[in-house]
Amino acid sequence: MRAWVWALLERTPEPVRRLARPVLAALRRRKRRHTPLPPGADPFDLPAYAVEVDTAVGTLWLDGTDAHMTPWVQRQGVWEADVMRFLTRRLGPGGVFADVGANVGFHTVLAAQIVGPSGKVFAIEPVPTTLKILRANLVRHNLQVVVLAAAASDVPGHRSLEVDPSYRSGAAFADSGIEVRAAPLDELLPDVAVDVLKIDVEGAEPLVLRGAHRVLERSANLVALVEFRAEPHLSGEEPEEVLAFYESLGLELCLLRRNGDVEPTVARVVLERARRLASLNLVLQRR
Repeated sequence: MRAWVWALLERTPEPVRRLARPVLAALRRRKRRHTPLPPGADPFDLPAYAVEVDTAVGTLWLDGTDAHMTPWVQRQGVWEADVMRFLTRRLGPGGVFADVGANVGFHTVLAAQIVGPSGKVFAIEPVPTTLKILRANLVRHNLQVVVLAAAASDVPGHRSLEVDPSYRSGAAFADSGIEVRAAPLDELLPDVAVDVLKIDVEGAEPLVLRGAHRVLERSANLVALVEFRAEPHLSGEEPEEVLAFYESLGLELCLLRRNGDVEPTVARVVLERARRLASLNLVLQRR
């Protein structure tokens, strides 16, 4: 029955889904949980604009100035529900998860809860103020996560990041902005085999995978979840070239369905879907 409902939802036109969203939001809000502060916790070094929000993974601090992610989580109690379902299906106790562009840690926290103390989670985030919120969220939930203050890229060095004042949940490489350390994933994750690799870095996704040759070689069962847009990426590649690059790595292109399942597909279908959306989550899995 549940599979039938999800299949119907996939085929529902966007205007109809838009009408149903308030009802879905109300149902999701019922799953929100409150996480009390740890006893005797030291004062958190949080930006003044951080706000507390009860979510489906527990209470998190979010960026109160962000006009994209924060209002959505406040209304819904979730962030990227399809990604949450995907992580729940693909990860288990003892798993290894790497969150590239972890932001304040919504999916990092969820993954750490899933893999438990026997698993490993790596959160890679370059923005200093965002890192403060991320670290505070991990302490609040008593989670052992390795936080790496860097921007994953294809080569080591330093890069400038531009943070949109009204869209602070995203930061992109630019000619000016805040200077951060950049490093290949092979350098950030030496000797690590990854089960699920999530990459959400505002158009720099191909650069991350170009710096992850050894990680890919070690990770026989790797599944990557990458943000994709039908526009030129920061590597200078057109969308068609990006998809061809992913396939050259021996990875199969898959669409992420709303229920967390993946659907193998081809580049033409990905491009058609992406042209209708601001962005989509693309799953790359071993052939």
